[in-house]
Amino acid sequence: MKRPSVSSRDSSSSDASNGDDAASMHLAALRGQELSDAALLRSKQGRQAVIHGIRHHLSFAQLPAVVALCQQPEYTALARARHARLIMSNIVPEMGDDAVLPYCIWHPETATEETYRNVAKMYPHLKYSVARACAVAGYTKLYRELDVLPEVAVAEEAQASERGGEIFKLIMAQPVRYAVMNDYENKIQQTPRPGAFLNGDTAVASVLRLRSEDPGSVLDAWPSYWDIEEDGYIGEEDVGHLGEEYFGTVTACEIELLEKPLPADLPTVNKDVLILMAAYEGHMDRYARLARPDFIRGEAACIARGIYHNTCFAKWWGTRNLFPAAVNARRTMVNDLSYLTPGIAEEDLPYLIWHPLRPHFNTLFEIVRREPRMWVTVAHACIACNYTRLFDLLLPRITPTRELLWEAEQAYNPHFKELLAPLKEQGKLVGGRGEAASEEDKEPTESLVSGRLLLDSLWEKYHPKLWAGLRANAASLELYLMVPEKIRQEAAASEVGNYALYQFDDGIDREWDESIFEKLTVKD
Repeated sequence: MKRPSVSSRDSSSSDASNGDDAASMHLAALRGQELSDAALLRSKQGRQAVIHGIRHHLSFAQLPAVVALCQQPEYTALARARHARLIMSNIVPEMGDDAVLPYCIWHPETATEETYRNVAKMYPHLKYSVARACAVAGYTKLYRELDVLPEVAVAEEAQASERGGEIFKLIMAQPVRYAVMNDYENKIQQTPRPGAFLNGDTAVASVLRLRSEDPGSVLDAWPSYWDIEEDGYIGEEDVGHLGEEYFGTVTACEIELLEKPLPADLPTVNKDVLILMAAYEGHMDRYARLARPDFIRGEAACIARGIYHNTCFAKWWGTRNLFPAAVNARRTMVNDLSYLTPGIAEEDLPYLIWHPLRPHFNTLFEIVRREPRMWVTVAHACIACNYTRLFDLLLPRITPTRELLWEAEQAYNPHFKELLAPLKEQGKLVGGRGEAASEEDKEPTESLVSGRLLLDSLWEKYHPKLWAGLRANAASLELYLMVPEKIRQEAAASEVGNYALYQFDDGIDREWDESIFEKLTVKD
């Protein structure tokens, strides 16, 4: 379904706006046709639809009903949208206090250079918004006149703009750049921060074309952590979040940045995969630089996995009082039990405490002495680590679980299975919390090269919840990073959407199995 012309309200508009049902009112507002009932503003999506309609349709922004709403103190977001629309239509409005000053005044379209010049003169507080508009539109002369600091959001906007090349060069030529615009909070910082770099924290104009029929369904996904238009990326149809233009796809640009040290200034990039992999690998410096103010989709799971694999990363999160169960698991694996205080909450007690490192035998003994709530956990660890003596002491003192038997069935020492199997026959095993921890291959690798790699692959539902109840596995991405570009291209061109590195027949017989060695020459 295509949105009608911005400037017209044709005969179909009456069909869309007739009736009192919410869907009709929502669509009419979204199309900038009519605001028949202010009740639409009671819901978040209703407000987003009205704001979208105002920003995209001058006639809607000038309706008496809309003007009246914009004058009410509880609807400052509508007033900001209306003022932005007027500016983009080359009308410089009279605006009151800072609460109704718009942040984004360059999308869905830009005004003339003279309009922006007048805006900067009348409202000095909007100088950086005007500079940003210059970067989008390529108004180099006006940008020079503004005499603003070399600002990184303006630089990122210029870098991404087809017409902003000269402005980008002007900013990048300066020895020191500043952070003034904050796209996460839609604020102009009163105290510019010097020494800033281009870090992928700008909602450049190209991402503002992304739309979702249901913005609530794409929370914490690219690019919903910004909302510089304040409409939540609402639209009549999905653009970008679903279908061929899905912005969760890992591109060649992100792959190159994953394979090398980060440059001081990032190119135009969706850095989400960089954040996730930095967290997944426990790369503290990369993660601290790249992270957004709020967690993105899958980030918490990747952080937990990184904590399990990196002591320094775990220590850092421990000082921030976040992910305590994962941090305590890493502490245990390196034999530090300082976290085991009498008042520790049960949810902060770890379960998987033997992967990727195995704690010392004495450490597990000390856990038993200090914390009876972890006795089953220790019993599980004993099976995984082949600590028979402590296991034998614990077994009569715990309620054994099915997960202990599952672990025992994989253990090379039959001792544990011999003790637990009879308990199963007697119906004495109960369900526990260690199902994921009992997986024999806790971090399986991948041999199919994906032709189109999505960020979602890092936290797919089929991954076990290993990391303190969270799931993350980057096997598909790690393989994609490693293989030659030729194989990536073959995978992308494949009808099945992937490329099998090695052919294997599950029905293989012994004769075929041994035949592969017939022509091999073994060297001494």
